[in-house]
This record gives sequence, C-alpha cells and structure tokens, in this order.
Amino acid sequence: MLTRLRLQLFRNYDDALFSFEKGVNGIFGPNGSGKTNIIEAITLLSTGRSFRVAPFDEMVQFQKNGFHVEARLKKDEMETKIALGLHGTQKKACINATEYPFFSAVLGAFPTVVYAPRDMAILTGTPGDRRRFLNILLSQSSPLYLHHLTRYSRALKQRNAMLKTKQVDNIDIWDQQLAAAALPLMAMRSDTLTALSPHIKQFYNTLSPVQQSLSVTYTPSVRATSLTSYLETLRKTRVKDTITQTTNVGPHRDDFSLLLDSKKVRSFASEGQKRSCLAALKCSEWTLLHKHLREAPLFCVDDCPAHLDDERASRFIDTLSSFPQVILTAPSSDRLPSHNISNTICTALEVGELS
Repeated sequence: MLTRLRLQLFRNYDDALFSFEKGVNGIFGPNGSGKTNIIEAITLLSTGRSFRVAPFDEMVQFQKNGFHVEARLKKDEMETKIALGLHGTQKKACINATEYPFFSAVLGAFPTVVYAPRDMAILTGTPGDRRRFLNILLSQSSPLYLHHLTRYSRALKQRNAMLKTKQVDNIDIWDQQLAAAALPLMAMRSDTLTALSPHIKQFYNTLSPVQQSLSVTYTPSVRATSLTSYLETLRKTRVKDTITQTTNVGPHRDDFSLLLDSKKVRSFASEGQKRSCLAALKCSEWTLLHKHLREAPLFCVDDCPAHLDDERASRFIDTLSSFPQVILTAPSSDRLPSHNISNTICTALEVGELS
C-alpha cells in the first residue's frame, strides 16, 4: 500500500507531500492544478517511465536542473522506500538502501495499474499502443518477460542495422538470437491474453448496463512454435527485409483485438461500449497482476469519471471500492458517491518531511 508520496521540482510542484490510505483516495482540484502530475509521479516510481510517454526532462520544473520523487510503501508492517532522481542527464533509482543508475530498476517493486483518457488508444490506436499495454503488464508481473524483451530489442536493433547497410553476410547470427527471444515472448503474450479473457467478460458485464460477451484474441505476426520454424520464416522474408531495410515479422509487429459479441470493438462498438471495454480491460489487468504477484497492485484512475456516463461511472466506482487501494483524480467530487471515498486530497497541500 502506498502511504506517502513526495514530489520535489517535479512538474508544477516545488516540494509537496501527499498521504494516502486504504480504499479509494480522491484527488480533487481544477484543471491545470497538477492532479495528473501526481499520477504521473506514481507511475514513474512504479515502472520507471511516464504513462504519458513523456521524456524525463519534461518532468523537471521550468528552469530547474532535475527532480526528486519518493514513495513510501507498507506491506505486512514492513516499509519500503522507492526514490527516483534526475540531475541533468544523470539518473538515480533507490530501493531502500540500494542504488541503481537507471530508472527501470524499480519495475516490479511497486505494481500499479493506470486508467487514463489516453488509454483509449489501446482500443482505437495502433498495434504499438496495444503492445505497450502488454509489455507493461508482463514486465511488472514477470522479470523473465522483461529479460526476453530486452534481448529481443537488442537483437532486432542489430539486425535492422545490418539490413540498412545491406551487409547481411552474418545475419544468421542475429536471426538465431532474435528467434530465441521471440518464442518465449509470444508464448507469454498468448498465455496472458488467454488468462485475461474470462476476467474481461466478467468485468464488462459488471460495468455495462447491457450484458454482452467481451473477449480478446491474439494476432502474432509469426505463426511459429519452434526455433526451426521461426528461423524458416525469417529466411523467407529476408528478401523483403533487405528491400525495406527493416525486419517485417516478429513480436514487434504483434497485435491483439477486443471482440464484443464476436465483432471488433475498435470498429463496431459505440463510445459507451468502448469505455466500458477499456474499464473492464484495466480491471482485468489489475486482477491478473494481483494473481501473479500475490499482492494487490495500486489502481490509479486519472480524470474520473470523464471516461464514463453516470450509470457506468457509478458501476465503476462501486467496483473500485472492492480494491484494497485506489487513487483517482477528478475536478470535483460532485459525480462521485461520497460514501465510497475514504480519503479526500486537494492539490494544494502543505509541505512536510518524509521521516
């Protein structure tokens, strides 16, 4: 559970301290007051990157040289400190007394699910938006997935560099490394989406006033289950790869689709249905992380309930009330049932010390 959060020279905050409790924590304030910046700092501490996909220097307060963000977590009466600092171009991550020279070291130490307006891109955006969703989910739940993803990305970069220079005499070496990392990535993605499907269906019918069948289907760009068959696919596409100077198949081209009554959500669903689908997907992401990690992730909702109409918003907040800890932002509490909010925070808080 997140208990304290401190932001120093981060976005619009000079030095601010926030305290959180169990249940639903509501952060209220007018647009532009810094509500989303709090969620951004939490996700930075959780994944080592911004959910806005923003560069680190944009998070530094204007005309300053760096920032410091720090969280205190409590589990079974044990406290964990996670801190990230940027000074010029130098990064430093700290988990308790251990320091690291890169932000990604925090990945997995503080599992978090974020539901924000920009997440509609998972349904309606590019395959890259959907792969990013899968990569964050799986990287938080499995260090092995992150290991294979890092190996694959490095091999892909090297292979593409060879294709661009058309010096492909030794490309078989990179094909081997690419295939060895790709196969476990595809297997883990397939297993995860299969595991998500029943949860998505259940949550959708809890959050939507109309009962329908929501499912998910995985579309890998390579239909291979063995090293030999994957390498054969790469050999068959090598001429095309040489012409286009890039690798045309592999996990970096994978996709998945949400299906509502067997029809693609991004093409056939109404706006209300899409928003319920996205909320169901995010709740299912939380459920799967909870199951794999055997601890409850923090659930963050930015700009609630702007995503949903009144009935869907009410159903969503009722569902969130069953989660151990939720942090949501909203311009005001007018549309939120007050009995579900355990802790109310405004964006103008006095500064304190993390002791």
